[in-house]
Amino acid sequence: MASFTDEQMRLLKGNDAISEVSRTRIYYREWFQMQAIMKNRLGMGPTRIFTEAGLPPSLVGYKRIERCMSRWRRKYEGLDLTELDVRGTSLKRRGRTIVKTEPAGGLRELRASLDELKDLMAGLRSDLESMEAALNEKGGRA
Repeated sequence: MASFTDEQMRLLKGNDAISEVSRTRIYYREWFQMQAIMKNRLGMGPTRIFTEAGLPPSLVGYKRIERCMSRWRRKYEGLDLTELDVRGTSLKRRGRTIVKTEPAGGLRELRASLDELKDLMAGLRSDLESMEAALNEKGGRA
């Protein structure tokens, strides 16, 4: 496993998505993990997610990005992220606090992603209802 230089460790420690760094490991904040999985479920690739968070492959490494995403997919596999309620500095699901006291910037981005997903779902429901109505209308004339 490759070791981080002092400069790389300094850069990593300065990133809000990182909770802790050692010479060989990076520990990510839970809000970032959840946000990364949500963006990935919306179709964004892992490299882009990390790069937009200020963690490009040149710093973190492609393999580390892929392993993190794989691990987080398993971790959040049963979690329906559309049910998350983002308020202030905590994430709640069905009244149970999942994440507390994380940077507001990450929560704002997560809220925007949630809103985007909810809008997409509303549009798909509307399209489905229109298609069902059209099929019922056709079926009634036959």
